[in-house]
Amino acid sequence: MLSCLIAEDEAITGMALAEAVEEADFRVLGPFSRCSAVLEALDRVTPDAAILDVKLKDGPSLTIALALWERSVPFVICSGHRRTDDMPLAFADAPWVEKPATPTEVLATLQPLLERSRQSRAVCNNGRLVSPGYPTTGRSI
Repeated sequence: MLSCLIAEDEAITGMALAEAVEEADFRVLGPFSRCSAVLEALDRVTPDAAILDVKLKDGPSLTIALALWERSVPFVICSGHRRTDDMPLAFADAPWVEKPATPTEVLATLQPLLERSRQSRAVCNNGRLVSPGYPTTGRSI
C-alpha cells in the first residue's frame, strides 16, 4: 500500500484530505500541522507522495519540500496562497492546487505524479533495477 504524507495547518482541511487519501487506498501519514512534526516523521519514513500547504503553524514548508525533493518524493501544493514567480525553487515544479479545493481535486492532481513515481521506482540502469532514491551507482533492488 502506498503512503501519502499530509502537511496542513487547518485541522478540518487536514482531516478531509486524510479521509479522501485513505478512501483512495493510501496509508495516511499525518495530517501534520507543524513543519517540525513532519521533519521528525521524515526521519523515520519516506512517503510515496505528499500533500503540502505552503505555510504551517510553525512556518513555511520549504524545508519539507526540499527534503521530499531530495528523496524523489512527488508532492502537490494545496494552499490558499497564490503561486508567484518568485516562489522558492523547491516549490517551482510542484503542481499547485489553490484553496478552496475539494480533496477530490487534490487527489486528481496527485494521481499522475504517483503513476510517474511508480514507473521511476523501477528504472533500468545498465540492466539493473535501481531505486530512484539512490544514485545511479547505488544499490540495486
